[in-house]
Amino acid sequence: MDEPEQAVTRDFVIEIVRYAKTNLLMAFSNDLPGLLVPARSEEQLDQRLSGAIRELLEAQGATDIALRLNSEPSELPPGFIPSRFKARASMRLPAS
Repeated sequence: MDEPEQAVTRDFVIEIVRYAKTNLLMAFSNDLPGLLVPARSEEQLDQRLSGAIRELLEAQGATDIALRLNSEPSELPPGFIPSRFKARASMRLPAS
């Protein structure tokens, strides 16, 4: 018999760093172990980040995932990336 699922909403803080020597961007989160997304540009990071979060959540058994990313306001001058994103994921997880 299948286990019942429960609706869950989780919030994640995603940090963005830029490696000075190569200009490579790296996204990671202490709230979502295993999330490590490299990118050469902001656009590439935007394209990869949602998919990587979704894959990690699916690996944890989540289904029906609705994901929303929001960048936090930044004090950086125009042209610099925000250093932090917030993600909210609503999903169904197997009951534990």
